Amino acid sequence: MKFRAALFLGLIVLIFGGGAAAWFAAAGWLDRQIEARIERLAAAGHSVECLNRRIAGFPFRLGPFCDLVSYSNERDGAQIEAGALRTAAQIYNPGFVVGELDGPALITPLGRSTMQLDWASLRANLRAGLDGFRRLSVAGREIVLNGPRANGRRLFALGDGELHLRPGAGDERSPDLDVAVATIGTDVSQLAPVAVFDLNGDVTFNAVLPQLLGGGDVLAWARANGLSGVARNLTVTSDAGGFELSGPFQFDRDGLLSADFQVKLTDPPAILRSVGTLFPPVREFTEALRQVISLVPGGGSGQGFPVTVRRGEISILGILRWSRLPPLY
Repeated sequence: MKFRAALFLGLIVLIFGGGAAAWFAAAGWLDRQIEARIERLAAAGHSVECLNRRIAGFPFRLGPFCDLVSYSNERDGAQIEAGALRTAAQIYNPGFVVGELDGPALITPLGRSTMQLDWASLRANLRAGLDGFRRLSVAGREIVLNGPRANGRRLFALGDGELHLRPGAGDERSPDLDVAVATIGTDVSQLAPVAVFDLNGDVTFNAVLPQLLGGGDVLAWARANGLSGVARNLTVTSDAGGFELSGPFQFDRDGLLSADFQVKLTDPPAILRSVGTLFPPVREFTEALRQVISLVPGGGSGQGFPVTVRRGEISILGILRWSRLPPLY
């Protein structure tokens, strides 16, 4: 009896001891992979810092923790600095990783003034397999972007937001990138007197995924190759009207847009006034469009009409033309 008890106890110690050894071995391997990745990015001009990096989650989870995370790009001066990062993957399902990031984040885009992005909650999950990247989802709550710290003016706020990325059509071998976005309670009233709105839709960007996964300069790649894709049911809704946009688009090497869109407006006078208010340079154009649409039966509400763009020149209903659309890059 004592022998059996001792044997049973020995097996338990062996199992747990072996499991612990396997966990620490996996943790060491993961830490080395992260360090190697950071070094490759640094060689390409991307500086990534994970302050006090450590692998946590013993015994059933595994993932890097950081007290602070930051990123900077030597070429254009872009910088991001945020709070603590916590990630974890289950030992039995290492291809599914969840993470949470603390705010605020200080963002300096392309060497310009620093802005502050804050949130009540920001979480993400990543799915990957032996065949590569499968999906990245990010969800945030009570997100606020403030302008340069000199005045701290609020640029926008939203109640809830989601962003989803995956290879084109869910095929891990595809070089295309599908992007889906959804926001609730988007508020830009501090910039312009427009109603709070919700945003939904998805866009496919062709052939851009290898650049992102490889840490390449996407902007330089777009300038060399152009950027194309398809927008699907990109909708903005609010109490002051809304619109829906779909269709293929292409930015050429000069950053000028060409596209064949189908657009539907809900309460066209209200939404066009909002667009003109939010973007003053197009106010004259939106007023002319409002007058043309008013001649359509039913005021054009809910009816689709074509919008053609050729190297920045917009043509609507084959009547109105506007050639002031600036280049994207």
